[in-house]
Amino acid sequence: TFYGAILANMLFQPAAGKLRVRTQEEVRFKELILRGVLSIADGENPRVLEQKLHVFLAPSARISAFPTPGQGRAEGAKAW
Repeated sequence: TFYGAILANMLFQPAAGKLRVRTQEEVRFKELILRGVLSIADGENPRVLEQKLHVFLAPSARISAFPTPGQGRAEGAKAW
């Protein structure tokens, strides 16, 4: 019907798109957690683990807890 077409195009399709994006983000986040936990369980080096998990983050969101020589500690990173 006419009203069904209007509702589908103005309400339901945009909502479905948002749900699809949120689902993809949640799956990616859970995969990040799973890989981290499995790497810790395998006794992997923390620096290697950091490199692996950085793949899941956007470059602008990456903060290194282990600065390379010549660089200062990243802003917001805790000193242990």
